[in-house]
Amino acid sequence: MTKKRDSSQDITEEMSEEEIRMSGIYDTYYSNYRCRDCGYEAKVEDIVVDSFPPSPRSKHRMPELQCFCGGDLCYVEDL
Repeated sequence: MTKKRDSSQDITEEMSEEEIRMSGIYDTYYSNYRCRDCGYEAKVEDIVVDSFPPSPRSKHRMPELQCFCGGDLCYVEDL
């Protein structure tokens, strides 16, 4: 009986540190958001933005999030 190898482990072992940096795996991007009600501004990490569906009101197909005040936190270029 042969032992099954974890394929995800093989991928990370095969990539050098330089290849990982060049691939952009650990790069983080931020989007500027502003609340429609109170004007609060925030930089939202791409992993948060990508986890929500786009708003039908957004020209740039970005999601609307909820502000601390309860208002809509919208992508700045959509305001």
